[in-house]
Amino acid sequence: MKNSLRLLKILFFLFASLLCFSCKKWSAAPVFEPSDPLASYPGVQWAVVSVPYAACRESPDYSAPVTSQFREGQILMVTGEQTVQIDKETKELWYAFDDGWIPSPLLRIFRNKFQAEEVVKNLRAKKGK
Repeated sequence: MKNSLRLLKILFFLFASLLCFSCKKWSAAPVFEPSDPLASYPGVQWAVVSVPYAACRESPDYSAPVTSQFREGQILMVTGEQTVQIDKETKELWYAFDDGWIPSPLLRIFRNKFQAEEVVKNLRAKKGK
């Protein structure tokens, strides 16, 4: 009888501990901004500039004229992509934007704008901005 009472107490303690310590405090639900209907639209990709400065070019070619420049952490909506032959063995993916083309090594690509915004927020927090 003593052993079964002790076992019951242990089981109760384990169950209570499980209830107390397994409850995870969830962060606030994401806020969806209705002003940008493409933010989570399927098939629309978003890019975050991952280098201090990225030159946006007229065509997917390093010798093409620069049409604009973007800074690290800027979020851009991808409008297209193209794989370009650099030399005999090397190909490179370029992404198209409203202002021109940027090569993929200068970007991080996301499936929706909310993911991109979260990465930028963490990047700025990490840098103390």
